[in-house]
Amino acid sequence: GGILTASDLAAYRPVWREPVRSSAWGWEIVGMDLPSSGGILVAGTLRMLELLGWDRQPRFGAIRAHLLAETWRRLYADRFLLGDPSSTFATAANLLDPEWLERRAREVDLGSATPSGLVRTWPAGAVTEPSDTTHLAVIDAAGGVVSLTTTLNGSFGCGLLVPKTGFLLNNEMDDFAAAPGRPNLYGLIQSEANAVGAGRRMLSSMAPTIAWREGEVVAAGGRGGSRIPTATAQVLLALMVDGDDLQAAVSRPRIHHQWLPDVLYAEPDALSPETRAELERRGHQVVVWDGFTTPAKVQAVRRLVSGEVEAAGDPRSRGVGGVVDEIR
Repeated sequence: GGILTASDLAAYRPVWREPVRSSAWGWEIVGMDLPSSGGILVAGTLRMLELLGWDRQPRFGAIRAHLLAETWRRLYADRFLLGDPSSTFATAANLLDPEWLERRAREVDLGSATPSGLVRTWPAGAVTEPSDTTHLAVIDAAGGVVSLTTTLNGSFGCGLLVPKTGFLLNNEMDDFAAAPGRPNLYGLIQSEANAVGAGRRMLSSMAPTIAWREGEVVAAGGRGGSRIPTATAQVLLALMVDGDDLQAAVSRPRIHHQWLPDVLYAEPDALSPETRAELERRGHQVVVWDGFTTPAKVQAVRRLVSGEVEAAGDPRSRGVGGVVDEIR
């Protein structure tokens, strides 16, 4: 009874695209470019935080959480401009331009939060209008590395199983700005750049990422809609800056900000009462997630310089990590 036809499926072609390439703290990083925003958001997070001296701040306390929130509110404001490469108002090159990121970093007030309503998008993108996903990360004995995300959007997609095939149809239309300027399933506000259109690919938040430095390599990504890039970035920060082992990095409590709504979300154990009070004094509206709403679930693998391989599954989900010596 829908409008999807056999000719629609026959006309679809996958497109090979160049990844988003960036660097931070001596690590080389590659991620997914448009039509996913994830690679841009992860790369922008790491590069802006490097500019802001995030690694020099105390690991636990308000200043790091403040810098994360201020970085994300600006990156997600720019996400408002993104869409299919044929219709996007901005590109990875625009939003990851060193001069633009330096300007964004200079906007950050170390002592107080910037109301999201005052954060403007990338200059050339002036516009008039304001789950379920699966990730796997694999390293093989030959050194091959894969970070792969596939999605139906909401849990079980649109709830329809194609007879005799065994696969579910997605509800990815929600990833389009079906009503530009109004929130989607994950509360994201999006622009006409991501409007529904024939042949367009909807903007995603998937963030499959591979990073390496001096013989060490990490592959990570997650599921959880607009919360995927912030969760993936926090795992990478724990590895790159703080030297956590892989499981600790994946398990560590997380926070999230996405510009609009102007809320800093946190897991129950992510912020001490003193840290939360200090963030609220700086102007952040802090909301602690209940048991039904959580950050993205991240899966990751790492090969150390020694050749040892680690795998980590997120305790927030049923995902698991393991190392198999031999497959028969």
